[in-house]
Amino acid sequence: MLVPLARRLNRLVVFGLGSFSGLTASSTYFQFALVQEIVGLLGIGKDEVYFQDPAFTKCDRVFLEGVGSVVEVGRGEELVQEGAVVVAVHLEYEVLEGAVKGGPGVVVCNDLGHFLDM
Repeated sequence: MLVPLARRLNRLVVFGLGSFSGLTASSTYFQFALVQEIVGLLGIGKDEVYFQDPAFTKCDRVFLEGVGSVVEVGRGEELVQEGAVVVAVHLEYEVLEGAVKGGPGVVVCNDLGHFLDM
C-alpha cells in the first residue's frame, strides 16, 4: 500500500523548520534529519525540495540552498501540489491550513487536535 503512494511523492515543502542557531536549534536539527530521511527514502531531487521560514538567517539560507531552495514567506503554499510531502512540525494552524489547500500527498505536522474545538 505504501509503495504505490511513495512512487507518486515527488516534491518536499518544509514550513517552519526554524533557524540552526538560537534557542530552538535542537528542534531544527531533528526536523532537518527527518527531512533528509524523507528525501533519501523517496529519492526526491534537490530541485524539488523547498524551505520556507521567516526565522531563517543568512547562514541558514546559504546552508539550505545546498540541499534545496529557500522560498519567501507565502511562496511555499504555492508549491504544494498533488504528490508533495509537506513537513510542518511546529506550524501555526492558519499557515498550515493554507499549505494543505494544494492537496499534498502526505502532511507531517503537529497534532491538529490542539487547534480544533472539541
